[in-house]
Amino acid sequence: MTWFEKVAQKYNMIIDEDMADMILKGLEFNKFGYGARYCPCKVQRIQDNICPCKEMRETRICHCGLFKTEDNK
Repeated sequence: MTWFEKVAQKYNMIIDEDMADMILKGLEFNKFGYGARYCPCKVQRIQDNICPCKEMRETRICHCGLFKTEDNK
């Protein structure tokens, strides 16, 4: 199981397959360029913006579009 599948499972969410490739490339770019998987939709490279970002963990809303709830398929 990949790290993002584990995150989705932990927060009872699903992966948006249409967005996954693009978002994951951005996350990996940030990991290798800046040392962490900072959300590509966030400007600041701070701890709260490491995927899954604080906002997603607290509200279950992923602005990047990688994670979705079952209701928002």
